[in-house]
Amino acid sequence: MTNTINNISCIDPNNCTGCMLCMYACTKGAIKYSENDYGFVYPQIDEKLCIQCKKCLSACPALHKTKPLSIDTDCYAAMAKDSIRETSSSGGAFTILANSILKDGGYVCGAAFDNRTLVSHITINNEEDLLKLQKSKYVQSDTSSIWPQLKSCLSTGKNVLFSGTPCQCAAVQSEFAEYKNLYIVDILCMGVASQDCWKKYLNEE
Repeated sequence: MTNTINNISCIDPNNCTGCMLCMYACTKGAIKYSENDYGFVYPQIDEKLCIQCKKCLSACPALHKTKPLSIDTDCYAAMAKDSIRETSSSGGAFTILANSILKDGGYVCGAAFDNRTLVSHITINNEEDLLKLQKSKYVQSDTSSIWPQLKSCLSTGKNVLFSGTPCQCAAVQSEFAEYKNLYIVDILCMGVASQDCWKKYLNEE
């Protein structure tokens, strides 16, 4: 008879998206992350600290996939003016939405480069910092620090815009679905490179 695994170590590595929500959900600090051979991060459990509470399992969006959108979903096309598109990607729609949130005193969370070597999600609340979040990154961003930031921002009652890959957006939706002031913008994605792959590319070039 085998023991039932009551923590995130039971997840198939092929299904884990590295959103790090399970680490935020763990109140005992029992979850850390390590990289595989390709540089992608996966949760690692410290069994000495784990109390088998299953909070990590409840939080994991990969284990609780949302229903697909209705076929009746409205679709729109948008393109920003030239001055915005020069510093943006994909027509600059994200910048338009972000500016609207920021002008109303809200917060925007998205992926930003750190000295052009690492990509992490950060939260901003002024238009001057928006340039950090513009343009595509094509690298898996580190979201480990944004979960408490998002909760704090949402708790103010101000509008909050989150932008990321579909799997990251699914994690945000899973954790903060009850907040009516949350707006989510995902991107078309066919997979991202790991940060380790990006660092190797920089070293070679």
